[in-house]
Amino acid sequence: MHKIHKFIFSVLFLIFAVKLPLSAAESTAAEPYTEDEFPRWAYDVRRTEIITFGSLPFVTIGVTLCYGTYLYMNGTLNSFPNPLDKSSDSFSTDQQLKILGMSLGASCALGAADLIVSLIKHQKQKNKIRRMEENTKKIQIDPYYFTPLYELEEETVPEENPAVNEDGIE
Repeated sequence: MHKIHKFIFSVLFLIFAVKLPLSAAESTAAEPYTEDEFPRWAYDVRRTEIITFGSLPFVTIGVTLCYGTYLYMNGTLNSFPNPLDKSSDSFSTDQQLKILGMSLGASCALGAADLIVSLIKHQKQKNKIRRMEENTKKIQIDPYYFTPLYELEEETVPEENPAVNEDGIE
């Protein structure tokens, strides 16, 4: 059995040893991402993920302080727990799991709220661009011919009575 492991390791080592120099010969220069390389939803999901996991440590500290205050005011704890003190056992395992669950829920709520706000913002931006495109298609410029005042004065106004029709009957 030991000889089989050595043989498999040797074969894998040779494969990677031969493969790695060949792949290193290719260009390793990084190419910048293009504007349309990823769909919009991928950016939105990535942003939500960053906000959710990025806010987790801060939300955890806030939830720990709020939960510790609740337990202290409720009378469950004799002294206010210090969330940054590792030496004291201020919270039990069940309480720590509750704090972690509340922190995860609050962080997910923050990420979802940001996702909703960004989706609404993108939708408004799309609607604004669409309306601008529609309005530019509807604009039609008609020439306006200016008639000077001296031309208006030269015109003669008929002296007919407008209340009299063609037959002469009023």
